[in-house]
Amino acid sequence: NFLTKLLDHLLGRILSPEHTEQPTEFSPVERSKVVIRNDRIYEHKVFRVNYTTYDVRRAQDSLNSRYHSDIMTLAPENDSSHPFLYSQIIGIYHADILHNVPEASTTPQRMEFLWVRRYHLEGVWHRSDCFKKKRLYRVEFLPADDPNAFGFISPDEVIRAAHLIPSFAAGTVTGLLNADSVGRLERPGLNEDEDWRFYSVNW
Repeated sequence: NFLTKLLDHLLGRILSPEHTEQPTEFSPVERSKVVIRNDRIYEHKVFRVNYTTYDVRRAQDSLNSRYHSDIMTLAPENDSSHPFLYSQIIGIYHADILHNVPEASTTPQRMEFLWVRRYHLEGVWHRSDCFKKKRLYRVEFLPADDPNAFGFISPDEVIRAAHLIPSFAAGTVTGLLNADSVGRLERPGLNEDEDWRFYSVNW
């Protein structure tokens, strides 16, 4: 469903430039109006994001799917459990897009997007205020059968890189993805069918 999710993401941004990363599902007819020029998307190795540090200085994170791949975005306004969402970048792309409807521009629009694997807050951590208890929030990957396990994000929505530390004491987990899945990035200390069970959010 890579293409289906990509078309949903692109169409959501075309119809609403302020579109957030929350997925919107469109009908097959609506998706058919989104034309990827030459049926081609272009891959990039690096994505850079500028941000303001806590002491009001300008800084920049350089992100890629090999070494620095974790990012943070704002949580939806109706989600009060935690201020941010966390994802792992799998791919960095752009494509030239046309919206094939009456009165739409005939000039292709360059659209950039990130293909990501999503984390979510783990159980007890999701229901507790870790700031008051002076402990780090903890996240884990969504299983592959969760419809939100993978998706697309506009680079404009990325706040900065996230510093997620594997919880080594919790060990590893298998079965979240197939061993040959392109959605799992290679990481030192892990077999091809393993993921770290939890990650601590250190920002």
